[in-house]
Amino acid sequence: MFKHLVFRRWLSGGIVLAAAFVLSASLSACGLTTSGEPETVREVEIVSVPTMPPTSTPEAAEATPASTIEGESAAPASTAEGESTAPAPSGVDLASADYDRGMQVYLDQCAVCHGAGEGVGPSLGGMAERAATRIEGVSAADYLYQSVIAPGDYLVDGFEDIMPATYAADLSAQQINDVVLFMLEFSPERMMGGSDASTTDATPEPAAAAISQEEVLEVRGRLIQGTAGGETIPAGLEMELYVLDVHGELAG
Repeated sequence: MFKHLVFRRWLSGGIVLAAAFVLSASLSACGLTTSGEPETVREVEIVSVPTMPPTSTPEAAEATPASTIEGESAAPASTAEGESTAPAPSGVDLASADYDRGMQVYLDQCAVCHGAGEGVGPSLGGMAERAATRIEGVSAADYLYQSVIAPGDYLVDGFEDIMPATYAADLSAQQINDVVLFMLEFSPERMMGGSDASTTDATPEPAAAAISQEEVLEVRGRLIQGTAGGETIPAGLEMELYVLDVHGELAG
């Protein structure tokens, strides 16, 4: 009985000693000693900092643009995320366009599909007049220009979207302007006489009488033969000659 009581007291005293040790460690961590007095950890001298006077007014600060990096100019801000700030194409420019150069572009690139009469594409005859009335607010020059660089934008009823969409890359800006001028000013008389021919002062000739297949049709004018890439026509190659009347239709 006595031994049992001593053992319980010793165990109880151990618990008290352990609790006292934990309390002492906690007080030391908080900067307190076991005696209850605060422990000095570090002494810091507090010195007042003088207020510096402002170097510039708010107005001056707003007026001065901030630069990104010294020696480099700031890049212009984009209008929206992902949008390009590159300038848009300038469009048609007929000031430096040339009719004869445009006719050569037409013969090389366009005549196969856009000849006289019915063809794969709209006829060259009357093209300028039709272009002027196709889209409200769009001039004939702008309409024809857009039809060259993006033919799918303006489709004519009855024709398929088969015109190559690569002319904007394949042709120079000068060539596109030239062929637009040619389409605007085309007439059979001028095509036969080139850029020096004038249709305003020409006296209309009486219509020629119909002839049979056995008769001979005399043709006077400028004969133009174009080939893809400007290749030479082989000697002895059988040719077909088409004659256009003043309306751009087949004659004879």
